[in-house]
Amino acid sequence: MEMNGLYLVIASALILVIAYRLYGSFVAAKVLTVNQYRTTPAVAINDGVDYVPTNKWVTFGQHFAAIAGAGPLVGPVIATQFGYLPGVLWILIGSVLAGAVHDFVLLFASVRYNGKSIADIAKSEISSVAGMGTLLATLFLLIITMAGMAAVVANSLENSPWGFFTVSATIPIAVFIGVYLRWIRPGKIREATVIGVALIMAAVVYGPNIAHSSLAPYFTWDRKSIQIMLAVYSFFAAALPVWLLLAPRGYLSTYMKVGTIGALALGIILVMPVLSQMVGEDLMHRPGGAVSLAVGMAHIFSKIPNMDHLMSYWYHFCIMFEALFILTLIDTGTRVSRYMVQELLGMAWPQTLCMGNYDSMFLHCHHHCYG
Repeated sequence: MEMNGLYLVIASALILVIAYRLYGSFVAAKVLTVNQYRTTPAVAINDGVDYVPTNKWVTFGQHFAAIAGAGPLVGPVIATQFGYLPGVLWILIGSVLAGAVHDFVLLFASVRYNGKSIADIAKSEISSVAGMGTLLATLFLLIITMAGMAAVVANSLENSPWGFFTVSATIPIAVFIGVYLRWIRPGKIREATVIGVALIMAAVVYGPNIAHSSLAPYFTWDRKSIQIMLAVYSFFAAALPVWLLLAPRGYLSTYMKVGTIGALALGIILVMPVLSQMVGEDLMHRPGGAVSLAVGMAHIFSKIPNMDHLMSYWYHFCIMFEALFILTLIDTGTRVSRYMVQELLGMAWPQTLCMGNYDSMFLHCHHHCYG
């Protein structure tokens, strides 16, 4: 029995919208009693590094990019080998009843507890033993997650000069936008958005030219080299002020993600593909579902009228898109890991808790670390 993919798109959209409007509102109003007038830690502390008052849309873009992450790429997509129903139920039920609520509650709790981590909250509300156990368990899970996501990104960008160039270009673009909003045109979020999105789109469009130019060897790397580069990049993303790289890169990449997903939904409406587990390419030894998803997206895009000759183009575009998507999860996860390592070391050396807060290092450390 065959099934049209359009049915899944419509049903999924309705379920998510209704769940957000009804169940999400219930959790926000009745369970957590969200109060938009409470002062947030970013305003109360505002150290210029980790606590920085930020435009709500930039904050939303960063959180969306980091929280959405690569879950669907390395989980439900792989589950399609057992049929489409397990993956669909995984995404819909898991997002509505588990993932979305989990992320919302933890973010809310952290804001209410002055930006503290879940380990610090467990320590203050339960016991020191519970805090230490939560810290070690969370840090272990983060390390496993970052390693797995790095493998997916490296696999996607391996020997792909187009993808590597475009993803790499988002880093200096994000730094420029961060400086633009901080010093050149503070508060001009619309200007920065237009400039940033235009630059990223230029990098996407120019990417294929790089792949066929004399510059291609400089952007062609094997998997192990890319994994090392990811570790170096993540270190700087975790150590630099959040407004300089992490937040603007996540915010700008969100436009690419939302735009691509919107285009994919529109493509499904136009093409109305029949669901199939056959992707037409050997995907053995490819970790995660990123490559499988890229083949499926490329198949849908190439079926749009007058685009049947662009199958290879769409495949490489989707690979680049997925790497861009996952990279935000890696740099944000690394920054969270940095906080946890500081908390762990701070138990023996309190000054470690203040590392990174350059703008108020001496006053902050004296007050919080020495009493």
